[in-house]
Amino acid sequence: MKQKLDSASLEHLRIGQKLPLITLGPVTAYDALAMAGLSRDFHPVRILNDVAAEAGHPGLVLHPLLISGFVGHALSQMAAGYGMSGITISYLAPAYQDDTLVLDCTLAARDRSGVIVLSFEVRHSKRGALALGRARMRTPEGL
Repeated sequence: MKQKLDSASLEHLRIGQKLPLITLGPVTAYDALAMAGLSRDFHPVRILNDVAAEAGHPGLVLHPLLISGFVGHALSQMAAGYGMSGITISYLAPAYQDDTLVLDCTLAARDRSGVIVLSFEVRHSKRGALALGRARMRTPEGL
């Protein structure tokens, strides 16, 4: 991720306006295995390449919480000074080891108390949308 937005930049966005795209990844086997340990989810398709391949997957299947973590981190880095007060995410398809994903955000709402809502899509360049969600963030003045 190369571009950060400060509160002044976000204040000038209009409802429906897209933010700069954010690249997530590539996601490494180490990331996948570390998340398996953190989540205590040792399903074989998450930790064994041969089992994932036998099940028809192109690599280790990433735990959905890993994608959530990447999204939350990217949004908090991009919107410097804003505080995340909530995030919802729905998974449409799996992500895999070695994937490079794109986070595409749109300003969905803003209120007078300093809350903004970003709608987002996580997608893979060839497989399309993998997840959809919304993040609720507060301006520094609203914290």
